[in-house]
Amino acid sequence: MSSALDWWPNPGPQTGFLMCPVPEILYGGAKGGGKSDAIGPKAVKHALTYGEHATVLILRETMPQLRDLIRRVRPHCLRAGATYNKVEKTWTFPNGATIIFGHLSAGCDPYWGQEYTMVVCDEVTRCLADEVDYHLLRGSLRSSHGVPCQMILTSNPGGKGHAWVKARFMGVPPLTVQKDPETGLERVFIPANLGDNPHLPETYRAVLNQLPDAEREAFLYGNWSSFEGTVFNFEPGRHVITWAQFKERTGFDRPPAEWNRFRTYDHGFAHPGACYWYAVDHEGRAYVYREFYTIAKDRNGRAIANKGACIAPRDVARVIKEYSEGERYSASWSGPDIKAEVRQDQAGGVRIESHFEAEGIHFLAWHAGDGSRVAGKQALHQRMAGDEPGIVIIESECPHLLRTAAALEYSKQRPELWDKTSEDHAIDSLTGFCKMRPWAPRKPEAAKGWRERRAAPASDWMTL
Repeated sequence: MSSALDWWPNPGPQTGFLMCPVPEILYGGAKGGGKSDAIGPKAVKHALTYGEHATVLILRETMPQLRDLIRRVRPHCLRAGATYNKVEKTWTFPNGATIIFGHLSAGCDPYWGQEYTMVVCDEVTRCLADEVDYHLLRGSLRSSHGVPCQMILTSNPGGKGHAWVKARFMGVPPLTVQKDPETGLERVFIPANLGDNPHLPETYRAVLNQLPDAEREAFLYGNWSSFEGTVFNFEPGRHVITWAQFKERTGFDRPPAEWNRFRTYDHGFAHPGACYWYAVDHEGRAYVYREFYTIAKDRNGRAIANKGACIAPRDVARVIKEYSEGERYSASWSGPDIKAEVRQDQAGGVRIESHFEAEGIHFLAWHAGDGSRVAGKQALHQRMAGDEPGIVIIESECPHLLRTAAALEYSKQRPELWDKTSEDHAIDSLTGFCKMRPWAPRKPEAAKGWRERRAAPASDWMTL
């Protein structure tokens, strides 16, 4: 098969995956292990082996992602003599076998009741949120002609299906064939990592090494337990300092007037609202030097976790204005909640931002659509990285930020992110700043020598 397709698998996990006859396979773990590149040969091998009785379904989450997979599989189908129907997204082989491409943006319903002898779900934890949908999809895996059927899954850790995939495949050591107690069917997890793919350049490893701790463990080493525990670790003396330490570092008692200043606000009423002030030095490093957190308190003056003080927007604006007296701001940003309307009477409502504008406080709302929280988290982690991080918090000024950030844990539904039921308003405000003002330290020595860097060989880039 390999010589006919002019393609040879990498020794180790990729070869094992292509030869594995187990009915249910999870292949992957770390990024760069070669899992997506092995899908085409696995599907074509099945098609060439079982001929007209072979029907392969290859799935991704969305159509744009599917296009990339179609591109990867195309040369293997062409070398095997197959022809492609662009409308139906189907390859038909001379022996009658077919490979069909589909996506799961509309769920599993389009594939229910069909008959497939092999189903490939690439990046399954991003495609299927729970095991119920997975079993619905498996219901279409059958053959009336005795073809051995296979369910092929590839994935990195993380994604909305992380928890059920980990529970289904990680209960035994890797490469252990386990038997389902209910159906008796066998399944196996074949791990792969960057070291198993000699075609990727070392620069790709360097990129993964720059990721935050949890992401690096997941995507460089394939650690399925990395998205557990706390999300942000603000280290005293590194990310958190006193005013005395601020003076030792900068030579100033307080941020000087010539530094750029910014504000962010995450609106809250029934839940706390969080406003933060930032002073950015000449290298782009941000010092968080003031906090206004609208949290409710009990009769003894103690904060009630995650309960807002129910302060009217106009009163919040007045406090922010008072705290900002005498300062000029390069920009002020807020979450999109500030554009919501508060009903005044039967005639209609008034946008929350109008109360702030009446006090001379103008916020530009940041985007909060799908992927925005991931972008904000990554931007904050990027600022937190290194011996001289790009975000520094003045300890005495931001007690609620430090209190709530330390308690955030990863979500079981979306393991790359924190649990949204937590008290995350301060972090939402902070990540909003990091997203709108990405960390880009301006150090002259960082630009030296860039002309001397050599581009990676063209053959390496072809495998990306």
